[in-house]
Amino acid sequence: MPSGEVAEAVLAACALASGGILRGFTRYAFPYTDLTKVDDLLKVPGFIAGRPPITEGLVYFQQQNPTYANLVHHSSSSNSSSSDLTGDAAFMADIQRSIATRAGERVIRAKWRAWVLKFTRIAAAFEESVYGASALYIGNEEEEASIAGAHGHGYVWVDEATKAKELAGNVTRIEGWRNTRSYYSFIQDVAQLYTLRPLKGLDLAHLHDRLRTQRLTPAQSKDIYDTLARYVRSYDDICLLLSVAPESTAGLFYVALGLFHKDKGVRFKTAELLERVADHEAGQHWWRALSRFEKLAFGRIVKEREAEGIKARAEEEGEG
Repeated sequence: MPSGEVAEAVLAACALASGGILRGFTRYAFPYTDLTKVDDLLKVPGFIAGRPPITEGLVYFQQQNPTYANLVHHSSSSNSSSSDLTGDAAFMADIQRSIATRAGERVIRAKWRAWVLKFTRIAAAFEESVYGASALYIGNEEEEASIAGAHGHGYVWVDEATKAKELAGNVTRIEGWRNTRSYYSFIQDVAQLYTLRPLKGLDLAHLHDRLRTQRLTPAQSKDIYDTLARYVRSYDDICLLLSVAPESTAGLFYVALGLFHKDKGVRFKTAELLERVADHEAGQHWWRALSRFEKLAFGRIVKEREAEGIKARAEEEGEG
């Protein structure tokens, strides 16, 4: 294998493991080396290295950073789901299935990005639970209180038992990550992104995850749909919504479920929100990805809303 291809493979491993979110991986990358330098490499607290072949093409991959020790290393013997507290075995099995079925680079990278993003959000929840606050989340109670409707922030679990189990399974890697340059670089990125982010008092990822993972009562889901419809209006607001509902994870499917809510007002507001998304330059791609069933429901609700509007105007004219 030519040295150029070896170097590209190493840099690709850096890009994949970082998820396009974390920085600092290339600092520990050695694109072209050989086995005589392994002793020196072992002194680095985590490295990704490539070496020329001895008998056949080989990319030598080694990662010792506690943050990703279990994430990027997949044992040939699969662990049982009961002992896989972090979900690593299930994740790697999913990645291997995607590779085997030739899902494509775009799909694989999207799954890695989602996994790394999940880790950073779990780390923020861990810090809040253990230390009372987290530098990985910027916000305060006053900003959240200024938002009328559904509140909350951070990663969402199905229940408290699942939360406790996953936090316990990630203790080692989170504490390890907190002592790395990657952690402090991520804090800087979060702070910089916050200055540009719209809807500072509203965590759209949290609200969307509640719709996606939890069994909500009609009243709870109503609060979330009403909040989304009330505040997601501008171009930047819609961009933020699309970023937390990527096409690789069902897109706007869970938002569109508001079209089937028992409350007619929620159905109308969800339809209005989807209309704004459909008119959005990027949102139109998410709109086209909705199922035919949801689009039929949308069309029916729009007609119902128009009919009620005509009826209301007729009544006003009759009274006049």
